[in-house]
Amino acid sequence: MRTKRHITDNFVVVLVGAATICAAACGSSSNPSAPTTPSTATVSAVTVTSGARTSSTIQLAASARMSDGTVRDVTNASAWQSSNTALATVSSAGVVTFFGSGDVDVRATYQNVSGLLHLVVANVPVISMTISSAPSSPATSFQLTASARLADGSTQDVTRSATWESSNSSIATVTGGLVSVVANGEVDIRATYQGTTGSTHIAVARPNGFTLTGFVTDTVTTQAIPGVRVQLIGGGSSHTDDHGAFGIAVAEGRVLVEFSKDGYQTLEKDVTISGDAQMLVTLTPLAKSPSQ
Repeated sequence: MRTKRHITDNFVVVLVGAATICAAACGSSSNPSAPTTPSTATVSAVTVTSGARTSSTIQLAASARMSDGTVRDVTNASAWQSSNTALATVSSAGVVTFFGSGDVDVRATYQNVSGLLHLVVANVPVISMTISSAPSSPATSFQLTASARLADGSTQDVTRSATWESSNSSIATVTGGLVSVVANGEVDIRATYQGTTGSTHIAVARPNGFTLTGFVTDTVTTQAIPGVRVQLIGGGSSHTDDHGAFGIAVAEGRVLVEFSKDGYQTLEKDVTISGDAQMLVTLTPLAKSPSQ
């Protein structure tokens, strides 16, 4: 069965078709002398479905229907394969990354049974770029966002995908849209995505004190995790934004930082602060129980 699906990403999956490929024994006639209920459940079918998307990736999920009627999530246990790696690759966790336009089949195989998803991908051109405004108050760092307006009229957040540049790194540097203020002054910040550039002219000033900033991502999907609680043990707290970025005021010296969110293992990091600092943090999802 094939269903039409429109996705407002820079790479647009315009057609999704699912198929299930059974093992050699699937569909064979039963043996009258065999037990009617097997002692161990076997895989009857594997189904591949689409999930969360970014401007150039899509998360797929694989589920196995067992001979006892139960359904299992086998996304991380399946062997994934792309029919055209020049167009799209697929990770062991089912994350498909697109590189161009065309047709591709993505297959998940679990216990010799395969499920197939057919994708038709179209590349929608970028016609303009917009960068968000900077805060008016002094700050050692702050997060900018980049939005791409596409030819189909949609707008896409490309903050993590764009290439960022500062016109004067002695005034401010920028990585992934996160601006770090080096000295007081004025600077142009530019973001380029698929050959289209947007820029903003900002005046920056440093306050007193230090700031700890960074990003939190998922160890399995590598995607940003919003809503993570960033807690200084014995101090203040903050939360990551929609891009997984955080910023929190810290004092000089040794601090213990705790990162926590429902569904993930809590992580503690010991950091020595002697100035503004950045961290790249990954959280591991909690294992799902067999009934989930």
